Amino acid sequence: MRKEIIIFSFLLLASSCHKSSFDSKKTPVMEVNGEVLYQEDIEKILPEKLSDTDSIAFVENYKKKWAINVLLFEKADENIKSSEKIDKLTEEYRKELIINEYQQGLINQNLKNISQEESQDVYEKEKENFILDEPIIKGIYIKLPSNAPNQEQLAKWLTEINDVSLEHIEKYCIKYASSYNIFMDSWTLFYKIDKLLPQHMDSNDPMLTRGFITQKDSSYRYFLRITGKCSPGTVEPYEIAQQKIANILAHREKTHFINEFQDNLYNNALKKKKITFFNKK
Repeated sequence: MRKEIIIFSFLLLASSCHKSSFDSKKTPVMEVNGEVLYQEDIEKILPEKLSDTDSIAFVENYKKKWAINVLLFEKADENIKSSEKIDKLTEEYRKELIINEYQQGLINQNLKNISQEESQDVYEKEKENFILDEPIIKGIYIKLPSNAPNQEQLAKWLTEINDVSLEHIEKYCIKYASSYNIFMDSWTLFYKIDKLLPQHMDSNDPMLTRGFITQKDSSYRYFLRITGKCSPGTVEPYEIAQQKIANILAHREKTHFINEFQDNLYNNALKKKKITFFNKK
C-alpha cells in the first residue's frame, strides 16, 4: 500500500509539471486543476468483454475516481507542512527503482533461452496450472450475403474438410464472403467467435459438438465449422499453455539469478571488508 501511494504521488507530481499543457497526439476527456485525462489512457485500462452499458459505467466511475485523486492530492499537498517523512519515503522508492532497473538489465543480459524440452517437461508435470477457464475452439467462420450463389456447395465443403475442400472454401470466401476467418491452426476463445453470430450460443449447446452451425438474419447467412473444441475445466492444449510456461520458467530463472547475484555481491563485500559490524555491549 505504501508503495502504491508513493507511485501515485510520483505520477501526480510529474503531471503537475505540465499543467494546462495538452498532448496534441491524444484526445482529452476532462481536466481538473490543470491535470488532463486522455481517452487513450482510459482505453488502456478498460476491461475486455464488457457490455456497452457496463463500459459506460466503468468509464464514468474511473473519471470520477481520477478527478477525486487529483483533488485529494492538491488538498493533501496544501495541508501537509512537514515533508521530512515523505522525502524519506520518496528517497527509498527512488533507490528501489534504481536497483530494480539495474537488476532488470542484468537479467536481460544473462537470462538463458528456454528449451522446448524444458517447456514440455513443465507442461507434463504441472498440468494443474494450465486449466481452461473458458471454452476455446478451432474452425472456420463465414459471414455471407443471403443472395450469394452455391451456398449448398459451400456447406458441403465445410462438412468434408480436407486440403481440396479447404482450397475451394478459401477461394469462395475471397469472392463472395463479407467476412471470414479460417482459424483451424490456432485456438480461439469461443466468445470471440460467438459474438460475430446474430444468435448467441451457450458454449455447452449440443449443436457445438456436431461441429457445424448455420444462422441467418435479414441480410446475411452465417456458417461456423468447428474442427476442435476444449471445454472449461480441462487442460489447455500445449500451444495455448506455451506462453504461460515461458513466463513461469522466466520467473524461476530470474528469481534464481537474482538470489545468486545478491548472495555473491554480499559475500564479496564481506571478503573485501566493505561491511563493518559493530559489537553491542
